[in-house]
Amino acid sequence: LQLAALSLRGRKDVAGFIDAFSGSNRHVIDYLAAEVLAQQPDELRDFLCQTSILDQLTAPLCQFVTGKENSLTLLRQLEQANLFLAPLDQRGEWYRYHRLFADFLRTELQPHQRTALHLKAARWHEENHLLPQAVEHALASGDVGESVRLIAAAGDWALAKCMIVTVLGWLDALPDEIVRANGELASHKAWALFVTGRVKEAGAYVRSVEASLPADAAPLDRGRLLSLKCNTAEPPE
Repeated sequence: LQLAALSLRGRKDVAGFIDAFSGSNRHVIDYLAAEVLAQQPDELRDFLCQTSILDQLTAPLCQFVTGKENSLTLLRQLEQANLFLAPLDQRGEWYRYHRLFADFLRTELQPHQRTALHLKAARWHEENHLLPQAVEHALASGDVGESVRLIAAAGDWALAKCMIVTVLGWLDALPDEIVRANGELASHKAWALFVTGRVKEAGAYVRSVEASLPADAAPLDRGRLLSLKCNTAEPPE
């Protein structure tokens, strides 16, 4: 209904406009969203599409991702125009788009655009010490190398925060052969599996950690491996 109201702004032939579309809810939503988007100035339309990859928006993040220095002004315009932008705090610093509207906006982006935008978002979140969000954007970008780097950086912190399911989700999103070939990722997965009671599965990753450990490994790395081996060792028959 809100999309329809926005689409009808300034139209004289209201009845003709309503008759022009029919079909499923998804079709109607996409049609109306396209109509609303087409009414926006080019700068605002580009801003909407580029920032649609963000779950939460704030002006510095939007500026980093889009390169638009007037991001705060654009966010204020979207809020005043009632364009599906909801505030997340009392100070007006963080926002989010309505999920259906964001889903539509993302369809306006080419795959290479989504990749580049997600990588920029990952970098901003990492630089602002928001590692879980950085990992999610790296994974969404499809860049395996960047995903591996950020998961390795965030893994210890996330496990210490008992974000076990989150860490498993990150690692499950990567090809298993990459996880097994990386001692740090294999260690994270072994710990996460062990903590969730999947001890036998954890043992396979412990063996991967051991196989990847260099001869001159630091004492801390050796200690972690020994701890893993102790905790996942099968009892004698």
